[in-house]
Parts: sequence; structure tokens; C-alpha cells
Amino acid sequence: MADFSELDPDENFLNLITDSSSSYLTEDKLCEFFHFDKKDSFNAIHVNCRSLNKNFKALENLLTSVSQKLTVIAVSETWLTDLSEDTFNLTGYSFVSKSRNNKLGGGVGLYIDCNLEYKHRLDISFINDFIECIFVEIQQKNSANIIVGCVYRPPNTDLSLFNHEFFINSKQNERKKP
Repeated sequence: MADFSELDPDENFLNLITDSSSSYLTEDKLCEFFHFDKKDSFNAIHVNCRSLNKNFKALENLLTSVSQKLTVIAVSETWLTDLSEDTFNLTGYSFVSKSRNNKLGGGVGLYIDCNLEYKHRLDISFINDFIECIFVEIQQKNSANIIVGCVYRPPNTDLSLFNHEFFINSKQNERKKP
């Protein structure tokens, strides 16, 4: 068995997952990455926007470089408040978000293709000092529903607390399934 004790957990956490096609891309490579040629493809992107107020136009411009509509756009560090959550709408998408209440910054959100039926999963969406997450369950007619989310760990927070909170909540919600 390999010794992973020397690995930096921030750089290598969950890097043993091999069946994911998640990548960091430059804007000019976006269209090559997505599978718009497949009728039922699920295409998602994550953007750490560092303030929707400041960078909303840049997000809109980024999306114009994609040839077709994405299924979900996850955004972190929205820097929204309860009062500004309804301000930043993208044409053709519904928006759900979770904002910090106790301090500035942070926040997570999901833009979901408005042609999809979904349920905001409040039971697994939460924010505390070391983890911020939001989830929705996209309804499928002829197959299992899809749960998609945006999970963010604020900088300089304890990775072990983040992992504990994430996995404890995952296990608790597994037990709640009918």
C-alpha cells in the first residue's frame, strides 16, 4: 500500500477518484471540453467568481464563448447577501444560492437550466466557518434524479474540520433515505 503521509491534503484530497473528467480549462478550450454533440449530456462548470457584483459581466462574457447552454453553472465566492441574491440573473437559468450571514464574502450558488425541474435540497445545503455548500436535485422522468452541488472551503480553514463536516453530513443523509 502506498504511503500518502507526505502528501499535502489541500493538493491531493480525493485525487484517487479516476472516473471523473473534471479539468481546469482556459476559455478557448471550453467548447472542446463539453459534449454538446450528445443529446442527453449533462454539462456543468464551476467558476470561483470572487464577487458576482464585480464579475457578473465577466461571467456572462465567459458563457458567450460556449456554443450551447450548460446544464448547471456552479459559482463560489458569490459575496452575496440575502438582499442581493435575486440581483444576478442569467437568461435561461434559475438561480439558487446560499449566502453567509455572519461575515462578508463567501457564498455559493447554482444556475440551473430553466427547462429542468429541480428541488433545492435544503437538508444538505449549509454554510459555517469552514464549509459552504448548496445542492439541488434535478428531476428525471425516465432515470434516477441527479443531485448536483457546489462545495467550497474558505481559505485558511482547517481541512480536517471541512472533511469531517462534509462526510458526517453525507453519512447522516444516507441514513435518512427511504
